[in-house]
Amino acid sequence: MSAVAQPEPLPPVVSVIIPCYNQGRFLGDAIQSVLQQTYKDLEIIVVDDGSDDDTSRVASAYPAVRSIRQTNQGLSAARNAGVAASSGNYLVFLDADDRLLPGAVQSGLDCLAAHPDCAFAAGRFRFITADGSPLPDQGWTLIDGGQYSAFLRGEGIAM
Repeated sequence: MSAVAQPEPLPPVVSVIIPCYNQGRFLGDAIQSVLQQTYKDLEIIVVDDGSDDDTSRVASAYPAVRSIRQTNQGLSAARNAGVAASSGNYLVFLDADDRLLPGAVQSGLDCLAAHPDCAFAAGRFRFITADGSPLPDQGWTLIDGGQYSAFLRGEGIAM
C-alpha cells in the first residue's frame, strides 16, 4: 500500500484594509508600503469613506487594489466595510496616512504561528512626518506579562 502525497497547504491570504477619508495625498505611500511587503499573498482593499479629494483616483491607479466607495460613515464603518469585502485568512488594518515596513506582514504571521493561542499580533511603530522622515522614538516600553489586562486598560498598543 503506498501513501498518497498530500498537497502542500496554501499560504494564508492576508487582507490589508485601508480606510481613507480625505487622505488621498498619503494613500499612494500606504499602498506602496503594502506592495513592497516581503510576504506576497495579499489582497489590498481601500475603503473611500466619502472623500472629496483624490482618494478614488489614487486607489484606482493601482491594479492590485480593490476600491470600495461609501458615504462618509466614519473610521469604524469603513473598516467594517473592508472586512465584509475581504476574503483573507488574516486582517491588517492600515490607516491611509501610515505605512508598513517591508517585513511587517511576515513578522505578524510568524508571531501568530509561534503563538497559536493568540488572537492577534501588534507590532512596534514609529512616528513620521508628512514627508516620511522619522520623528524621535517615543520610548514605548514592552509589556512583559499581563498583556491582555494591559490591552483592556488601553496600554501596549498606541494606535
